[in-house]
Amino acid sequence: MAKEKSKNAVSIGDIFAVNLPDGRYGAIRVADHIDNSYLIITTPYIGTEIPSIRNELLGNILLQNRFFMIIAVH
Repeated sequence: MAKEKSKNAVSIGDIFAVNLPDGRYGAIRVADHIDNSYLIITTPYIGTEIPSIRNELLGNILLQNRFFMIIAVH
């Protein structure tokens, strides 16, 4: 029996270049897949060209603390 092709066109580990609003490129990576949902990692890559698959930044995760708040308690 022939092996059936996966219904998912996206696999864990796949990397996609994305156009950013300022005309540069960023890159995201598929980290996990559960049912119809995907966990996407934003890499720290930002450049004027689509990144090479060998670019070391594609293996890293962009970490931001954008929602950090200090709440003063009196």
